[in-house]
Amino acid sequence: MAVIARLAGIVLWLGICCWQGVCQTGPSDNPIQQPASEASVFESFFSEVAQRKNASWPTAPNGQSTGVKETTIQEAAGLTEREASILTEVAMDLEARMRSVNIGSAIFEARLRSVESGQSSEELERQLLRDMEERSRQMVMEHVQQLRTAFGDARFQTLYGYARARQKARTAVAAAAPRR
Repeated sequence: MAVIARLAGIVLWLGICCWQGVCQTGPSDNPIQQPASEASVFESFFSEVAQRKNASWPTAPNGQSTGVKETTIQEAAGLTEREASILTEVAMDLEARMRSVNIGSAIFEARLRSVESGQSSEELERQLLRDMEERSRQMVMEHVQQLRTAFGDARFQTLYGYARARQKARTAVAAAAPRR
């Protein structure tokens, strides 16, 4: 009996130590200290919408349908059919535009320019990546504005709240995942 009590004490102690280690976050992980920008929230949300375009029937590894229907974003966010259609259209358009930005060829071009100008290739690549990030952010914000116009402010704010909640949920899952 004493052995069991001692083992239970050790297990409890280990559990508390591990729990404290798992639940600690660095300053950059704290969403209160670093709130996500509207652009970053909608960039990931648009990507999710484009990937989930329609409700799907999940399949098992053998390819057979599991028969379990996933909740659509329309159902989860409480959107009308028209709003869901607009959201999907805007998300698909953004995805197509983002794919048209070819980072590989842009870096190759920056390297060619560095040879011609004598400037550091790394410096030109960093500037190019900053420019491309800004261009991507602008594309996202243009699509956000399309949604804001189509939905009206009240419905847009509801959707924005849902998108923020989705991002917080993804962040929480990522933070809880074991680090290697």
